[in-house]
Amino acid sequence: MAARIFINYRREDSNATAGRLHDRLAQSFGRKNLFMDVDHLPAGVDFVNHLNSQVATCDVFLAIIGRNWLNVTNEKGDCRLRDPDDFVAIEIAAALARDIRVIPVLVDGARMPKVSELPDSLKPLARRHAIELRHTHFGRDGEALIEKIREPLGRKAVMGGLWRAGAAAGVVAALLPVGCIGVYGTGISIPWAMQPDTRGQVEKEWLGNREIVSNNRPCTENQGQQLETAIRSNLGLQLYSDVYRIADQLKRCDQYKSWFFKGAAAFYQGNFAKSIEYFEEARKLRPNYDTITRNLADAYVEAGGAANALKLYNEIESRAEIVRYKIGRALLYGEDYAAARDMLLTVSTEFEEEGGRGKARILTAAAYAALAKNLDQQSATNLSRAVSQLKDGVSQDRRFWDGILTGQVRSRQEGWTKARELLEPIYGEVKGSL
Repeated sequence: MAARIFINYRREDSNATAGRLHDRLAQSFGRKNLFMDVDHLPAGVDFVNHLNSQVATCDVFLAIIGRNWLNVTNEKGDCRLRDPDDFVAIEIAAALARDIRVIPVLVDGARMPKVSELPDSLKPLARRHAIELRHTHFGRDGEALIEKIREPLGRKAVMGGLWRAGAAAGVVAALLPVGCIGVYGTGISIPWAMQPDTRGQVEKEWLGNREIVSNNRPCTENQGQQLETAIRSNLGLQLYSDVYRIADQLKRCDQYKSWFFKGAAAFYQGNFAKSIEYFEEARKLRPNYDTITRNLADAYVEAGGAANALKLYNEIESRAEIVRYKIGRALLYGEDYAAARDMLLTVSTEFEEEGGRGKARILTAAAYAALAKNLDQQSATNLSRAVSQLKDGVSQDRRFWDGILTGQVRSRQEGWTKARELLEPIYGEVKGSL
């Protein structure tokens, strides 16, 4: 029987993040093993009994907690959590009463509620260890959460998540969307390592069922799809040696995808020189394909090749905000500060892809700070604008910035060392006002 995960959330508090998390978990555990919404209760049933029965079937219960989780009120102005008919409270209380593994998931900068702030039925929740899920590090935090989910599930989760084609089919869409490969540049981690006996079983099944392309037979379309599915599964699990091995087989079916997946695996491992090598081979096969151009440019940025990255970004016809953000970033790392400032200022304050909402403001601040060093008549203005932009950026990406300052984020990657050097001297002026 496959593992079952219950996602508890409140629409007014964390609807968007809950939906994004649902899609990510579906890739690892399968959509049919997730229970999330209660919009369509069966007619005539006792909804409390129905919710209790749904919770009773789950192995892990995720309680999504946003900034307003404690304060959401009903139409009378009363606290929803203390309403006896509140679905969110009923579900959590049922999971706690059954001693199901309950994991609080803190999103959007939320804090863990205190015992005194919770109704009696929910007080045990305050003693459960929470996992933080940050927008700016959604990929990394999501993998850490998946590791915690797998702990109580054991082999059930391994076999349920690794070989289910339907669950694996969208992994690359989540890990490698256009322009998003650079999200992982701030640090490479392997949050889940399979136990030796489990890994051996998985490997045995692979050898028995997944050696699809023999050396003397042509590759069929179906075989290529099976190989791709296996690669996506192993990318999601960060089993990179398996990705390389299977990609070698995929080369006989689709050379472009073989090189592309190797480049992605090398990127996630932090081997940017090798990632560039593989992406370059893929780009030879599809020279006008924006996806490979952008991912190759991202790899150059991580490797410190701002000039090469900028050339590639400028070959992309689209000037969507994600492209402008990346161009501005490359200009900053290439020390063309005026051009970087001008480009980054075109990125709106609402832009959030790649955590760019706060990052774009921080990088703009770095450009202004660099310009302020010119000691010309604009220095004071540039310094003032650097402080303003840094304040806006840090207020939106505070944990990311703190990670840069403390070294918890590997600032050498993505070129953030330069931004830190430029902004650390003025951060004291900003810190007191946050």
